[in-house]
Amino acid sequence: MRRRREPGVLTAYQKASAREFRARIGQIPVGHVLEVFTNLKSKDPSDKEDLPSISRMMGHKVLSIDPGAQGKIVIRVERTK
Repeated sequence: MRRRREPGVLTAYQKASAREFRARIGQIPVGHVLEVFTNLKSKDPSDKEDLPSISRMMGHKVLSIDPGAQGKIVIRVERTK
């Protein structure tokens, strides 16, 4: 069964890569927030550092980086342009 993807949420079952992040942030309106759920135990643990940096380089505002349930990190990014 294929899960429906919501533009404002990038979840752990999807690869939270830079390419996926760029595509998803482009789908939400300016002023809205994208929540990225990434797993601390993933094959690429650099997501926690990379995604906020990419967000800032693209001109968006990182609102928070918080620990989530089950070893996940929740990164909230506001689209600013």
